[in-house]
Amino acid sequence: MSEPPSTDTNVNPVNDCRAAEGSLPLNEYLEVHPTADRSVLLQQVAILLALHHKVDRTIYGAVKLSSVQVSQGGRVQLIPTKSTIPITSLPRAPARPDERLPMTTATDVYAFAWLVFHTYTDIDPQELARNPDMIRLIASGVKPNRPGPETLPSLRGLDDTIWNMCLRCWEISPIARPQITEVIHAFDTPRACSVDAPPCHAVDAIVGSRITVDSSDAGEKVHVVVEGPETVVAVKILRASAMINKNALQQTATKLQQMHHPNVLPLCGTTEIHSSPVLVSPWVTNGNLKQYLAKNPEANRLSLMLDVLSGLTFIHEKLGIVHGAVASDNVLISEESKAVLTGVGMPAVIDTPTEDNTPEGPIPPERSHTSRCPATRAMDMWAYGALVLESLIGRFPAFSALGRPIHPGPQSDAVKRGLDERVWDICEKCLDPDPSVRPDARTVMENI
Repeated sequence: MSEPPSTDTNVNPVNDCRAAEGSLPLNEYLEVHPTADRSVLLQQVAILLALHHKVDRTIYGAVKLSSVQVSQGGRVQLIPTKSTIPITSLPRAPARPDERLPMTTATDVYAFAWLVFHTYTDIDPQELARNPDMIRLIASGVKPNRPGPETLPSLRGLDDTIWNMCLRCWEISPIARPQITEVIHAFDTPRACSVDAPPCHAVDAIVGSRITVDSSDAGEKVHVVVEGPETVVAVKILRASAMINKNALQQTATKLQQMHHPNVLPLCGTTEIHSSPVLVSPWVTNGNLKQYLAKNPEANRLSLMLDVLSGLTFIHEKLGIVHGAVASDNVLISEESKAVLTGVGMPAVIDTPTEDNTPEGPIPPERSHTSRCPATRAMDMWAYGALVLESLIGRFPAFSALGRPIHPGPQSDAVKRGLDERVWDICEKCLDPDPSVRPDARTVMENI
């Protein structure tokens, strides 16, 4: 028997008020921010449900619009509810058509698809649940019709990938529905970055339109006036002493310009200044990760690391690029306190190791003997594990003589910041001296 949209009203009012402090319910947030990327918000909900299922071993039990809170910076949280229960059984097919099945993780998955439907269409599933005829149709396995290509839901981002995922989540048999960790990746299609990019036509005007220049670790801050208001961009001038692989530069630049992700800094374009290649990107006001954490020591570091992991998964799987220099200097923080990766693919562009493509800090064991070793995804994952520990410990992690990371201790600030057994286990796996056994980015995403 299929499950009708939830009509649960057991949200804990005390925790509801606490969660709402400084944030808004999802429906109110979308009224205030009508152009917000709904796909990014929904993916965050799916990730939180995955934490319930995989880490807490619980069924959330009240997946709906009013249970989702969004901070002003676009961070999502699920408010506590009395409907949350421990996982006691696995999804299974009903033995007979009228069998009433117990709640399982598949119940959350089913309800999540209705949340997606509500978020894109503004049609409240709980209103549908009050219609007896509609309930009978839903219970018999009838699924909603796909909104047309020119309708508001499609303009808001409801594409074929997301809709097909919803159809699978609405299957009558719970065992036929995907797990929430699979649902997460339906939202991996290219989205707008959390940093606004200036128009590409501004790139070639930079040399002649420079008003002020400020140097920083993120490059040079350049104010450009092109057809209207002043545009602020960051330029990265590749040193003349470096051996530039122009073919690799063009290929990387083309991919970064054509595909975007909330956690990968977009590239506006490339140009030249005095024969030196220049990369032009949006200016990110909060600086790099190290600078941001120094100014905001209470920041949610694990949340930022999840941003980095999301961006890394995207460049590995969607762009087919190895980052090659995952480090705090190459993680920038947007105005919304989201982490975005920069410096993507630079080691492949710069053939000779220079300050432009060699980040400060520890390096993977396989690169310790020669700097000519080409960058690999396994190296990126090693660097990611080191970055997670660096962000939680507050310094580069220490390693044993065998190349294993050394735990900072149970009384360290790192533990208070989120370095629990689960996170430590993931970091140890990423930092394994043997590249062949390190997990890939998607595996870590599903486990973290």
